[in-house]
Amino acid sequence: RVTDCVPSVEAAEGDVFSDLSFSSTTMAVSSPTSSCNSSESFPLPSPNFASLPIVAMKRRIIEKILENRVTLIVGEPGCGKSSQVPQFLLEANMAPILCTQPRRFAVVAVAKMVAKSRNSDLGGEVGYHIGHSKILTEGSKILFKTAGVLLDEMLDK
Repeated sequence: RVTDCVPSVEAAEGDVFSDLSFSSTTMAVSSPTSSCNSSESFPLPSPNFASLPIVAMKRRIIEKILENRVTLIVGEPGCGKSSQVPQFLLEANMAPILCTQPRRFAVVAVAKMVAKSRNSDLGGEVGYHIGHSKILTEGSKILFKTAGVLLDEMLDK
């Protein structure tokens, strides 16, 4: 089931984003049932990526990303946001692609899953960076990082 897209999001007066001017869209994707009941567990990937709810939204997601500076994709755990959207973008020649995950385990797990689904070695087309561990090359097109690593990089520059 797909909910309607919101064509733009307005910042409220006094909001931290009120001085920014950009177009954005929000898309929501939901699965028939939730695949994760605990924030401590990670859903197992579907053995058939074509069956993930987000796959039906591929064309629409690419269109909205091209139309807007900011696109929020909201979906239940296991719907394919982390594993499929980066691949959609790569197939649309929108590399390099940076994806953040909240936990180190999630970064490594999703990077491995995406590399495997692309028949690529981890550290080649798909890489990751967690703490002091980097598995990537200059040719990596999809890079997964923890939000903390990205924040540290932004503060260092």
